[in-house]
Amino acid sequence: MAHRCMVGAPIYRGKLPDGTFVAIRSLKMRKRQSPQVYTHLLEQISKLRHSHLVSALGHCLECHPDDSGVSRIFLIFEFVPNGTLRGCISEGPPGRKLTWPQRIIAAIGVAKGIQFLHTGIVPGVKSNNLRIKNVLLDHDLHVKISSYNLPLLAESRGTVRHKKYISDHQ
Repeated sequence: MAHRCMVGAPIYRGKLPDGTFVAIRSLKMRKRQSPQVYTHLLEQISKLRHSHLVSALGHCLECHPDDSGVSRIFLIFEFVPNGTLRGCISEGPPGRKLTWPQRIIAAIGVAKGIQFLHTGIVPGVKSNNLRIKNVLLDHDLHVKISSYNLPLLAESRGTVRHKKYISDHQ
């Protein structure tokens, strides 16, 4: 993938044959797991659907040729064109900054997305990864939370220890 297509590290913008733009996130695996382990997790992620979450559209696994362990995962998501909430609140030009009513609508959208992650699915996803840079705005300025799915992969990647990110729904 060309660096000119990067929209953030390590996220790339791609285009499907039908003309749809997608975001492609590349994750390097530190732990060697079988493709079946990741396929199960990625199927769970692809089932998470909510109007305030960036939708996962697909994935691709790159395996080590010597032992067939997964070395890299490419996650394919819907492309959200208007950048981050932070950019539209504090970094954009005056004509592109969100108005106060738009900011309130954005805050409500974030709350609805978090509520869905915590209580709308079993088990709930408790990501502890919500940052203003992970809140994106679509073409209608509706909020879409991104990176909510990474804690599901974190332990398998070998990047998180002794933290519980998925809890039972109560």
